[in-house]
Amino acid sequence: HARLGQWPQPQEILEHEIAANTNTTRAVTLRRQLAEVAEKAGATMQARKTLKEAAEAAKGTAMEPAAWRRLSASQEPVK
Repeated sequence: HARLGQWPQPQEILEHEIAANTNTTRAVTLRRQLAEVAEKAGATMQARKTLKEAAEAAKGTAMEPAAWRRLSASQEPVK
């Protein structure tokens, strides 16, 4: 759906999965996917907010450094 520019449907699916999820790894992965969908739809601020949530969810795990790097990369100007 995201490839077709249909932002609301993949957003709803991913948000539903995030809400129903209790696994940290899955929570981080789903948030990163949601951020990617938002970026592709041109919703940059939403993507950054979601990446921040992913980084916070990853706190204390092996995924934390990568999550913060991904958030930092999303804030760099496009070259």
